[in-house]
Amino acid sequence: MNKPMNGRLSGIEINPISNKRVDKWELPVRKMAHYLLFASGGFILCLLLNLSIAKKHKNLIAIFLGLLLAFIDEFHQLYSSNRTARISDVGIDTLGVISGILVANVLLKILDKIETRRQIKKRQLTEERKENYDKL
Repeated sequence: MNKPMNGRLSGIEINPISNKRVDKWELPVRKMAHYLLFASGGFILCLLLNLSIAKKHKNLIAIFLGLLLAFIDEFHQLYSSNRTARISDVGIDTLGVISGILVANVLLKILDKIETRRQIKKRQLTEERKENYDKL
């Protein structure tokens, strides 16, 4: 019969010496996983909001939704066995969302600069063609 994982990274029984290593790394790995999960959520949310009419306030909306989801996740953990709810986890999750938003904004700025340069070059080529046509 399957036993619950009891907060371990794997359900495999290991000897007590290596069990200390798992305990040492379990918390940082789990916190980093939450951070990265919420960072990817913030990234995707920011990109999606950029496509909508909410461009002006996309960052605030994404942070608010990420914070709301972090609170809901911690509230859910209050009623889950073998889980604890901590306000510090909400902070870690929110920092993840903010990091994802920052990366998305940098990407959007880079793409915007590329598009602007492409449009300038296209305009210059069009003007050159008109000048060459006028010379004929």
